[in-house]
Order: sequence, then structure tokens, then C-alpha cells
Amino acid sequence: MDGSGTRNLPFFGFWTFAMFRNYLLIAIRNMRRYKLYSAINIVGLAVGFACCLMIGLLIENELRYDRFHRFADRIYRFSTSENMPYANAHLGPRLVTDFPEIENVVRIKRISRMLLTYKDRKFHEEELLFATQSFFDVFSFSLVQGDPKTALASPDAIVISQDMGRRYFGDVDPIGKRLLMPGRSDTTTYQVTGVLDEIPGYSHVAFEGLVSYADYSVGERAEALVYTYLLLDVSASAQKLEGKLRDWLPLQFTPNEPDESSESRAARSVRPFRLMSLTDIHLHSHLEHELGANRDINELYLFGSVGVLILVIACANYMNLATARSANRAREVGLRKVAGAHRGQLIRQFLGEAVTVAFLAFTVAVMLTEMSLPFLNAAVGRSLSITYGGRYLCILGAAALVVGILAGRYPALFLSHVSPSSMLKDLSTAAHRSAGFRKGLVILQFAISIGLVATTAVVMRQLHFLRAKNLGFDARGVVILNTQGIKYGAYSMEGRYQTIKNELMRNPNILNVSLASFVPGEDPWTGSKYKLMGATGSKEATIKTWYIDQDYLETLGVNLVAGRNFASAFATKSSDGVILNESAARLLGIGRNTGQTVHMNFGNIVESTGEILGIVQDFHIRSLHHRIEPLALRLHLDNLGVGHARHLVARLRPDNVPPTLQFLRDKWAEIAPSQHFSYTFLDSYFDFDQLYRNETRLMNVFGTFSGLAIFVSFLGMFGLASFTAERRAKEIGIRRVLGASAFSVVALLSKDFAKLVIIAIVIAWPVAYYTSDTWLQTFAYRIDVGWWTFALSGALALGIALLTVGWQAARAARANPADVLRQE
Repeated sequence: MDGSGTRNLPFFGFWTFAMFRNYLLIAIRNMRRYKLYSAINIVGLAVGFACCLMIGLLIENELRYDRFHRFADRIYRFSTSENMPYANAHLGPRLVTDFPEIENVVRIKRISRMLLTYKDRKFHEEELLFATQSFFDVFSFSLVQGDPKTALASPDAIVISQDMGRRYFGDVDPIGKRLLMPGRSDTTTYQVTGVLDEIPGYSHVAFEGLVSYADYSVGERAEALVYTYLLLDVSASAQKLEGKLRDWLPLQFTPNEPDESSESRAARSVRPFRLMSLTDIHLHSHLEHELGANRDINELYLFGSVGVLILVIACANYMNLATARSANRAREVGLRKVAGAHRGQLIRQFLGEAVTVAFLAFTVAVMLTEMSLPFLNAAVGRSLSITYGGRYLCILGAAALVVGILAGRYPALFLSHVSPSSMLKDLSTAAHRSAGFRKGLVILQFAISIGLVATTAVVMRQLHFLRAKNLGFDARGVVILNTQGIKYGAYSMEGRYQTIKNELMRNPNILNVSLASFVPGEDPWTGSKYKLMGATGSKEATIKTWYIDQDYLETLGVNLVAGRNFASAFATKSSDGVILNESAARLLGIGRNTGQTVHMNFGNIVESTGEILGIVQDFHIRSLHHRIEPLALRLHLDNLGVGHARHLVARLRPDNVPPTLQFLRDKWAEIAPSQHFSYTFLDSYFDFDQLYRNETRLMNVFGTFSGLAIFVSFLGMFGLASFTAERRAKEIGIRRVLGASAFSVVALLSKDFAKLVIIAIVIAWPVAYYTSDTWLQTFAYRIDVGWWTFALSGALALGIALLTVGWQAARAARANPADVLRQE
């Protein structure tokens, strides 16, 4: 560049700065002059930005799941079950041996409940996992104490969380201390070999402690199922590995037997399996018995759409008011063009005003978000926060710039396009030309708002239906005592159950006592094979099986609809019968007819035959997302004594619960003095907020943001109605002088807005119906969408719109016509 060009650079920079400063001053002056419209624009955009910020934080948190692991992109979960994330336990070591592209394998087994004791401190731990020594080689969970390479090497090793360490050992160093687990044997102890650092909240593998997998007693049977994670080599292809696994997997099971049926041989030759990336599990895996509570990726799309739609409403507000006010700015634009301003300068000026408003709104939005985050975290069960890092703020600032440009683009192009002569002759020309566009924006705003309101109403109705649904049993006053710790050794339930029951029933506040393997709210995935004997064409069916005693049905309030209950508390393996629920009876094709003989195959338990004694009414054992499944109830207390007696269930009088619980605590100390007393109420298994956590979260998010969408929409309508009343003030004054009533003036101004809202209703209803119906399909038991839900949402929107516009129209109608007509 020559010297002259170099000398001109400072002048060019000064000129650019002066021009920007001029645009900024004009924008500030216009905002000060039109305070109401400026406030509406800033507040509307701020609410839109705040919604997007909060929803963006929620989405970002869900997308972060499991990405903190060092090898996250190389870890895959391997499963061999159709509807569960388990793989056969014996496959783990073979995978590493047979596939060089697999560097390592981790096997994990969930421990449903474990009682740990240190001196006089006893706690039931709910979140413990058996894990192989390779756990810390694959996953990036860190230890604050202990060596991750050797922490799980010993069969008696246990790694605990810092919270567990404080519970058992206080401020004493836990390393080397031993925790006793009563129940397995009187001397089984685990040595603390490590203390976990805080586990990130965005990990689908959630746990309080890890027990060495070497102590897992199932061995390597093909029937044992565990969570299996593979660490692939850097150069390995998951897609190619899937192809190899498809041929390899059938060879890892029992070879053909001479008398093996063709059906069994065919089933063994095709083994289902899944290979899922670790980072996909949280949002894309929806199997039963997941290690953590997963989310649906479609929810994130839904939340993101809601945030974008609210921001669209806020941008539409800005464009609406900016184009509506074009008549007021027409003279300014005309004079600028006459003075020599070209179109590009005018476009930059109006875009600059829009960007200024957007950045002011963005600043307000950040403050609103910070104030709202505690409430949002409570609603969605997360710990979200804004990270004020340079990169994050740059992204948000760029988003504000883009929104400002998009919101101001149409007004800028529109105002800069009109000729000076038409603007100076008729100040209303610009406003008339933009009327169609403004109407379209109003329709868009209200269509979005009405759709959100209608969808929220459907979600609320479905949740009310779930809460009020008859589950088929009575959970009120039913307390569940854990008996797993007393079914071994000196305190075995076997042979003592009737004595224990008689002792408890002496208390008049205890109405019933029963012993059972499962209660509603638990989901045993194992099933037994049942086949009706003597029936032509009868096929074997897999039916979930619970072990109970003869008082179970009465204790839970389950209705017997056919046949009879068990007659005795004890039965022999050869002669015991079975009670089916209605779904199981339909599956076997017996309707409500009892007395038939059924063949029962329990896998590792000896096969037997028994009579179908009775049929109970279907009752829910899981959430209403799932249909009631076939269920068999067996009286088999000898099996209960050696591993199935997981619960002692008692129904209490509802008016005297605390003293009764104290009685149970005291009696427990007599029955099993070395065991920790632990109880829960049955209705907690069906705790509404736990079972339908995602649905409740969806309703909270939709309800909150639907309300904000309506607020922004009606904020814009308020501004537009105010401007319309102002622009037609002289017309209203003349009509009033000629005898028009205030009501007719209000009706005149309201009808045009009412038409727009009605059009929005017609557009919103089909979309809202489709969205609601699609969501309801995820429930096995659901409401009908119902036309009246949409009618109410439309009526609500129309009513608020008429009130908003009517209030502004009434103010204009009450004004003194003489004062209005005297104005220039």
C-alpha cells in the first residue's frame, strides 16, 4: 500500500467509529422517545433469550453424559438380551481372547441391597456394584485414596464413596478398614482399598461403591447375566466387530445335543446382541434394568423446539412493532434519503438499532436466567449453572447478534426501500404496506402459544389419570421389611416364619402379615416356563413368577376372581399349585377356568406339575407405560427360605402407625438382634414423582415455557393494540363525535385481532393433536386426547387477546374527542 493509503487508515477508522457512535445514539434516542415499545421489545426478547438459555443448559447437560471418560469414544456396551442391557457372564474373558481389537472388558453386576456393618454402625446400601479389576482401566472414575490399578484385585476388596466413608468411619482414614456383610456368612468382610472421588452427575453408571467381581458367586454360567463394557483398540471399527460377533456368538453356547429340538437349535443359531457406544446410552437406550435413569433424545428435540419457538415469538414481536411504527419513522427516513443517505446506510442504522436492543435484552436475559435457575433445577432435578468462560460468552454473544440481525432485517429492508416522495406525502403508506406481514406474525405467535398450551393441558390430564388410576391393589398402610439379612444361619426364616407371624399378629394394629419374594413396584425379569397339560395344541409360555404365602393376596388387597387361595402356609414341591393373574390365564387360554394341571419348568429348580388353584384380577407391578404382564403366584416357602424370602409384608392400621413401627423395630431386635432394621412403605415403590419423573419434568418444562410463550405473545399484542389505538385515535374521535358508543369502538378494534387469533387456533389444533397423540402412545394406559382440551386452550387464548385489545380500545374510546381532534 502506498504512503497516501497508509495515512488515510486512521481517518477511515475514525469515520467508522463516528458512524457507529451515531447509529448507537439514534438507537438510544428512539428507545427513550418510545419507552413503552422499547420496553416491550426488550422484555419480550429477554424472556425469549432466557428460555433459550435455560433450555440450552438443560440440553447441554444431557449431551455431556459419559463424555468425561478418557476413552469415551472407544467404549461400547455389549448385550445379548433382547430387552435388557445384559450379556452372558461367561462371554467376557472370551471376547478379549478371541478378538484382538478388544483391549479390555469390564463386567458389572448390580447389587440390589447389601447390609454393611462396621462396629455398631449398620446401613443398607442400595447402590453397590460388583465390578472386575479392569473397571478403572476402562472408565475414568478417579480415587482420592487408593491405587485404581489394584483397588479391585483382591476378592475381598471394596471401594467406597466419600459419603460412605463418613457414615461408617467418621473422620478416621477408611483405607484398610473392614466392613462386615452379615448374611453371606458370619465372617465375610470386605477390606476398603479405595475411596472414590465425586462421581459426575452426568454419568449413566451411578453407584456408591464397588465390590470386587471375584466375590460374585454366580461363577461363569451361561445363565448369569451382567453388564459388559468393551474397550476397543484405537484403530478398531465397531461396525466390523459387529459382523464378527454375529458369527462368533452362537458358537459360545451349548453345542447340539442328540435330542435337541429343531426349534431350540434354530434359536441357538441366531443370538440377539447389541453393541452400543457409551456416549449413546443415556439418550438412545431404553431397555429394562438400565444402570441409570436414561432420557429420550426426542425430549431434547422437543425442549429445543420450545425454546426456539419462544424466541421466534419474541422476534416476531420486534418485527411487528418495528413495522407498525414505520409511519412514525417515515419522515425521518425520507429526510435522510433527500439529504443523500443511501439505502445501505439506512439498513445498517436499523440493523444497528435491532442489535442494540438484542444485546440489551440478552443482558437482561442472563440476569433472569441466574434468578430462575434454582427453580428450574428443582423442576428438572438437575444442577445447572451458567459457565462464564470466554468461549461460552462468545457463542452466546454471537447468538444475540444473529437474533438482532434476524429480528431487524425485515424492518430495515422495508423502511429503507420506500421512496422519499411517498413517505413525505403520506406518512401512513409504510404502515399500510406492512399490515399483511404483521397479521402473519400475529397468527404465527398465537399458533405457537395455543399449541404449547394445548399440549401442556394434555400432559397434565395424562398425569392426573396416572395418579388416579386403580392399580389393582391397596398400597395404603402396607409396610415392607427387608428379610434378606435374616434368611441364613441362626436367624433363618425357614421353619420360623409361622412363629414370627404369630408374634407380629399379637399387635392389634397389625392387620395382616405375609412373606413374599416380590412386591408391586419391583420388576423381576426372570420368568418360568408353563405349559398346560392335557390340552391339544398347548404351547409353552414364559410367565413371571413370584413366591408368596397364603396371606399375600389379603395383605395387598388383590382380588381373587376365580378359584381359591392357597390353603396352607407350607407346601411340598410335588403337590403345590399356582395362582395366575388374568393376563397369564389368557396367555394359557383357560379364561377363568381353574383346576387344570400345568407343567412348570423353573430352570435350575426341579421341574414340577401343579394345579391352577385360582385366578386373581390383573394388578400393576410396573408403571403405566407398560401393559400388565402375565404373572404366576406360587406357594413355595421352602424356596423362600433359601433365597426368595426378600420381604416381610405387613398391613398396618392407618390411625396408629408410629407406635406400630416402634413395635416392629423392637420385635425385629428379638428376631434378628444382629441385623439392621429397615422398612419402607409399599406406596413408595409406586411413588408418583419417581415412576413418572420424566413426565413430571416434561409437564413442568412445558407448563413454564408455555406460560412464558403466552406472556411474550400477549406482550406483543399489547404493544400492537396500543399502537393501533394511537394510530386510529382521530378516527375514533370522529366516530365518538358522530354518536358511536364506546362498546362499538371496542368491538371495531377487537374484531380484527379476534380474526387473527381464530386463524391461529385453526392452525395450532392439528399440530398440537398430532404431538399430543404421539406422546400418549408411549403409555399402555392413557387418556383420549379429547376435543374439549383444544377448545379450552383456544378459548383461553381468544379471551386473553380480547381482554388485552379491549382494554386498549376502551382507553381510546374514553378519551375526549375534542382533545384528540385538536392534535396535529
